[in-house]
Amino acid sequence: RASANDISVGQELLTFRVEILFAFLFYEFAIGMKLLEEFGFVVDTAEDGTFAVEKMQKASAGDYDFVLMDIRMPYMDGLEATRRIRSLPNKTVADIPVIALTAYADDENKKIASSVGIDAFAVKPIDIKKIMGLLTTIKTKKKLKENK
Repeated sequence: RASANDISVGQELLTFRVEILFAFLFYEFAIGMKLLEEFGFVVDTAEDGTFAVEKMQKASAGDYDFVLMDIRMPYMDGLEATRRIRSLPNKTVADIPVIALTAYADDENKKIASSVGIDAFAVKPIDIKKIMGLLTTIKTKKKLKENK
């Protein structure tokens, strides 16, 4: 069984620790969180956007590799939380890739989410193969950008 730490991209094997901040409505994502953990992800959780922003404000470079952000949460939705994360003074933390979890990944919602700094989209319910594909794509693009 593959793990999040060994993701194949064509001939190349990307190996990295995958530490995720998972901002979600608990009752919707308890199963998704368990699935991520079973697949080898180290998962930290935030019950809504407010907690996600607080955790990212306290984070240091390397604490998280990705943020999985539910778009529709109470108190502070995923769009506002992403906007605030992107404006954090620690640019290493502010630039951590954010993957939106949404039931509405149509072009209009993607455009709005992209405008606040969302990097990619995954449609609910969580499909681990899709998430792995998105993480691989983001990690590959980041690696290519660093090598330029």
